[in-house]
Amino acid sequence: MTSDALLDRPSPLRVAADLLLAIAFGWFAYTVSCWLVPPVHVAIGFGTEWQVMSENPFRDRGLFPHRALVPFLAWLMGLGGAHYLNFTHGLHALMLMSVFFVVMRLRGRYLDALLVTLAVAITAPVQMYKLH
Repeated sequence: MTSDALLDRPSPLRVAADLLLAIAFGWFAYTVSCWLVPPVHVAIGFGTEWQVMSENPFRDRGLFPHRALVPFLAWLMGLGGAHYLNFTHGLHALMLMSVFFVVMRLRGRYLDALLVTLAVAITAPVQMYKLH
């Protein structure tokens, strides 16, 4: 058995339009989530350790040397150290953009994609990690 959703071959123009809408609505959903729980601008808790790791991801000491992917990506993009929190906030927005885009690729309607994206935006992982 195959699913019709997996056989869908939209035009490149449709994919580009969905991608642009995903960027807009993902950012909107993140903004709405920030109205509910404003993000912090100073690392606290585990965030301080990851912020230090993003300055030099190749050091092997600290609490979380095995959790080096996000600090490494922040360092690689030049967003380590003091800019680490901006990087993590961008990751949240990127995740919400991805949610919108996936719903659209599974033949959801625009309203469906927006509602699912907003639902994910107000969940605990998105809200909680804005505070670290």
